[in-house]
Amino acid sequence: MPTAKPFDAAIAGGGLIGAAIAWELARAGLHVAVFDRAEPGREASWASAGILSPAPENPAMLPLVPLGLTSLRLYPEWIAKLEAATGLPTGYRTNGTLEVLLDPDTAEALPAVVARHRSLGLACELLSPAEARKLEPALGEAVHAAALRPEEASVDPRLLTAAVLEAARRSGVAFFPGSAVQAIWREADRCDGVVTSAGKFSAKTTIIAAGCFSAGIEGAAAYAPVRPAKGQMVALRPPGPAIKRVLWSEHIYLVPRTALPGEGGRILAGATVEYTGFEKSVT
Repeated sequence: MPTAKPFDAAIAGGGLIGAAIAWELARAGLHVAVFDRAEPGREASWASAGILSPAPENPAMLPLVPLGLTSLRLYPEWIAKLEAATGLPTGYRTNGTLEVLLDPDTAEALPAVVARHRSLGLACELLSPAEARKLEPALGEAVHAAALRPEEASVDPRLLTAAVLEAARRSGVAFFPGSAVQAIWREADRCDGVVTSAGKFSAKTTIIAAGCFSAGIEGAAAYAPVRPAKGQMVALRPPGPAIKRVLWSEHIYLVPRTALPGEGGRILAGATVEYTGFEKSVT
């Protein structure tokens, strides 16, 4: 049997995106429910590096650049609002991204890359190796070229997701952990809510934010052809000064992470990419 009182919105997926949508809708006065197959915020949101960059890595990403740039520029106001609402940290850093190239052949192409970024509206500055080392003294002598993208930022996804979940709960969002959305509940040509492992739930609006699990929701696969990709990172505690900003190179990125009480700064180094389905063991 469906729930007696319909929700204004039912959201499949309780990660960062689903929880953020829920919070904003609840702040607007809507009655919102979030359904997650396990514990909210413990899938991709838990494992992300947290780099906030609209810079395209390949041509397929070009159509998303305007959206990414707009989103990046909205982050300061949104983070301030979130931290004020919860009193919780998010690990938000606004020091930019420093791209450093170690291969001489790759380095020769960097001026063209910088010009392309600028043509897309992205702030990007070509730097000499000496200028790069001045920004990040921990860099070695192997740097052949560098570029700074000063507008870019990073967050600690675990802190950010925890803050968003707390904000949503305080705003009255109903969470249903361990309740996987199995199908969109349809009546004729109308969407009436969701069918979950815990039963049917009526909703005026249904939002799919289940990441790579979205394609497994009956009625949503055609709209969310997402497949899982496993990325692995390693957390380091450097003996010397920690880096101040995201460092991006040909085959690796380094992300400064918020220091925990009683310890120095940490660095995340990543990442591998493997298409192994939903298998998450460390390889």
